[in-house]
Amino acid sequence: MAHGRKRSCLGGMLLGAFFMAVLAAILVWMAGDILFEPRRPMHMASAKASAWNWARLPALLAKAQGIHLTTDGSVFSRSFRVTFFGAPADIAAWVKSCPGVGDPDCKKEPLEGGGMRYVYPAGGGAAYAEIVHFPARGTVEIYTYWS
Repeated sequence: MAHGRKRSCLGGMLLGAFFMAVLAAILVWMAGDILFEPRRPMHMASAKASAWNWARLPALLAKAQGIHLTTDGSVFSRSFRVTFFGAPADIAAWVKSCPGVGDPDCKKEPLEGGGMRYVYPAGGGAAYAEIVHFPARGTVEIYTYWS
């Protein structure tokens, strides 16, 4: 009878250790999601620096408004989308000053609504970079990714 109790006690301890390990893994995962969420300011500064490097952009206009930066991806990829708007003349001058737009390999594609898509070689090891500019509206959409 004593032998059965030892087995039962050992089984209970192993089962308890398993559940504690599962609980610890869940807590670590949740803490990582809370502490390292990509939308936190620390990560947004890094995302902005990467987006600017990959898309080969000049400094952002001081008068730019409605700046919105989103990130997407996984361990194997990362992408950035940046949108903003401003005075059409200021935005047009900013777009013309972009090194990628002036690159000889830049492809220009007219869009409906008077917009222009610029697809050019990305920087910083990225695979793709584009700027979509609507001059009449003074809007800019930037997309770049690494994969």
